Amino acid sequence: MPILPRQEKGNPPLARERISSIIAEIPRTMKFLTLILSLLATLPVIANFDELVKKGDVHDAKFETEKALEYFLPAEKLEPKNTKLLVKISRQYALRMNDLPAKADKIASCRKALSYAERAVAADPKDAEAHLSVAICLGRLTPFLGARESVETSRKIKLAADQAVKLDPKNDLAWQILGRWHQALANIGVTTRTLAKIIYGG
Repeated sequence: MPILPRQEKGNPPLARERISSIIAEIPRTMKFLTLILSLLATLPVIANFDELVKKGDVHDAKFETEKALEYFLPAEKLEPKNTKLLVKISRQYALRMNDLPAKADKIASCRKALSYAERAVAADPKDAEAHLSVAICLGRLTPFLGARESVETSRKIKLAADQAVKLDPKNDLAWQILGRWHQALANIGVTTRTLAKIIYGG
């Protein structure tokens, strides 16, 4: 009768090595799973454009510009050419000027607002609110400009407001801006009026 080899008690060496290897990998696997779960937890917030805009609108209605931007700017990364969103962001930077004490910061914020408004026009030239946003930003910027640049900017304000009215004749704010433009033009000094004639012609 053949003699069978004696079996070792417990787990064979290869099995023990396999178990040890698995145990050693547990900490690394747990870290990986934790990272995945963390990403999955934030995914709905990052990926939901409509939800981000909705939350931003809540703060916009309260004139909480910084809070609104916390939602609008991430939404912009998802849809960088969304005209309506670009107008919303422009509005925040324009209103944000009121909370900035330094003149340089006010100008920087206004120029940023203008850049978003111009992007909105580029994204959809037929959107009245985009053109109106340009007019508003230019109007807020004008008090910080010199005489010649103010006159040049005034012309741009009228062009933007005219376009807004053309696209949406019922836009009351666009008409209001045009009214203010004509009133301001009637009240300018002789020097500025002469400069305006040189720039505008006539």
